[in-house]
Amino acid sequence: MIWAACLLISIQAKSAFVWTDNVRHAYDAILDLRFSEGQQWLAREKSQQTGNGLVPYVENYIDFLTLLIGEEEAEFKVREKHKEERLKLIEKNDDHSPWYLLSQAEMHLQWAFARLKFKEYLTAAREIHKAYRLLQRNEEKFPGFIPNQKSLGLLHAAIGSIPEDYDWVKGLVGVEGSIHQGIQEMKGVLDAAIRDPELGYLKTETFFLLTFVQLNLELEGGHGTEDLARYARELYPQNEISQKPLFLYACARIAMSEGSNEEVIRLLRMAPTSSVYFPFHYLDYLLGVALQNRLDPQCVVYLQRYVKMFKGTSYLKSAYQRMAWEYLIGGNAAAYAEAMSLVDKYGNDEIGADKQAQRAYDSKETPNVQLLKARLLFDGGYYTRARQALLEKGSSSVYKSREEQVEFMYRLGRIYHEGKNTEKALYYYDLTLHDGKDLPLYYAANAALQAGLIHENAGAYDKAREYFNTCLSLKDHQYRLSLSQKAKAGLHRLDERKPE
Repeated sequence: MIWAACLLISIQAKSAFVWTDNVRHAYDAILDLRFSEGQQWLAREKSQQTGNGLVPYVENYIDFLTLLIGEEEAEFKVREKHKEERLKLIEKNDDHSPWYLLSQAEMHLQWAFARLKFKEYLTAAREIHKAYRLLQRNEEKFPGFIPNQKSLGLLHAAIGSIPEDYDWVKGLVGVEGSIHQGIQEMKGVLDAAIRDPELGYLKTETFFLLTFVQLNLELEGGHGTEDLARYARELYPQNEISQKPLFLYACARIAMSEGSNEEVIRLLRMAPTSSVYFPFHYLDYLLGVALQNRLDPQCVVYLQRYVKMFKGTSYLKSAYQRMAWEYLIGGNAAAYAEAMSLVDKYGNDEIGADKQAQRAYDSKETPNVQLLKARLLFDGGYYTRARQALLEKGSSSVYKSREEQVEFMYRLGRIYHEGKNTEKALYYYDLTLHDGKDLPLYYAANAALQAGLIHENAGAYDKAREYFNTCLSLKDHQYRLSLSQKAKAGLHRLDERKPE
């Protein structure tokens, strides 16, 4: 009986995973980037010597968000050792809790995403593999455990977005899934968090992740932002948004994807600037972009602030290029050249916007100002102004090269498309295809994709298939991979509509 008593004592000695008030306040503060406050709440929990397994789990969010947002390699090297220390603390806790495996899985997942920022791809793949296996085991042990679905949804969506050309990556990480599956899982978590106050702490993180997935990875026709906009309205009162930088960012991205540029500017100007919050400099970059999209010279203030304050490497090339654009639009050729020279000196070209900026520098070609204005205004959803910018000086006198003429037709097609004039949109898309299919530009390929989407939405499935296949056939352009993915997704949707 002595051994039984010892066993009972050892079982009772295992600490639990408990969402105490201290831990919940810490999690909320950290997700709102108030890291010092979060640490204070965790210190209170630690002082009570409960050994709560949620303390190292929640504390890891500080490192994760610091590295994800700040992108400082020196910080990564300092904080990396924390992972194993925290995992050991978690492993001492109650292995009968659904949080036992989940907290370990999420820690592996968070560090995997942090490593991707610093090009540690192989270690990141191993951590994703570990996370997925732990999540699967947890799902088997605790089916229907809502927090599990948040991380599974993110993994399923991320793996589902990998192009067929990189199927070996799926084999390496051992994860299967689809974007649609992941989105539905995360929406399920949000719906549960709205219904059940006990799950309310999941709202900010899940909404942030869902927004990222749906706006960056989803390959369906159209943006599909209706549900996201509904969640943005339902999750928090308007007067709380300015205190929630991650939520504010997600709302701004939704508005940007819908072409609601004035709403983007309104939201981003609400962003907190107090030292209480960890600096989220990317919001300055986004505000600079939004102001530039309405041709507001004040955009330079925020772009300059971004390149001065941000210590990472992402979007630096793009920010310098955008400053150069503003100088060009203002007629200052010398300032344009100087800003473009900085594109080559700073940042990296791993993100699409930075790749584009570096290519523009390498080409040494100065953009046509009218086309540039039209592009920016279109991106902001100012379609009437964009059309006026294209036509105000007459196409024959302004657009002299073949490349400029093709871009002129492409941009008119995009403007008419967003303006719901699909007949004129198709006319200009066809002209773009006819005149631009052999140019090393993406205009013809995207014109084919967009024409396919128009025909798909109209029920003309044979014509849609023809355009999607045309998009796939055009390979000599910088966005081949992403446009091919979307064309293949379109063909897959058409295949699913075939009668059995």
